[in-house]
Order: sequence, then structure tokens, then C-alpha cells
Amino acid sequence: MKEREFTVILEELRSEFRAYGEGLSALREKVDGIFEMTGKNTEDISTIRIDIRVIKNDMKMFDKRLSMLETKNWN
Repeated sequence: MKEREFTVILEELRSEFRAYGEGLSALREKVDGIFEMTGKNTEDISTIRIDIRVIKNDMKMFDKRLSMLETKNWN
């Protein structure tokens, strides 16, 4: 009788560990997806920062050119 009880308990443990492993696997997939999205977002943010720097430099150049034109027109 004890051997049968022990077998039942082992089967329950196996079932619980299987469910735990499946849950852990699903969690790992979600975390991997989040890391992947975070990496892509980081790349996008870096690109946006570079674009902003370029735009700022262009705006400074246009501002200088406009100032020069205004100065020429007033003289």
C-alpha cells in the first residue's frame, strides 16, 4: 500500500513540476520578447537622438543664413 501511495505522490510532483516548467517557459518567452522590444526601442531612440542633433545643426545654419540675409537687406 505504501508503494502505491508513494507512486501517487511522485506522479503528483511530476505533474506539478511539469506545470511549473511550462509556466516558467512561458515567462521566459515573455521576458525574451520584452528584451527584444527594449533593444529595438533603444536603437530607435539612438537614431532619433542623432536625427535631432542633425536638425539642431541645420536650424543653427539656417538661422545664421537668415541673419546674414536680413543684415544684407537692411544695409
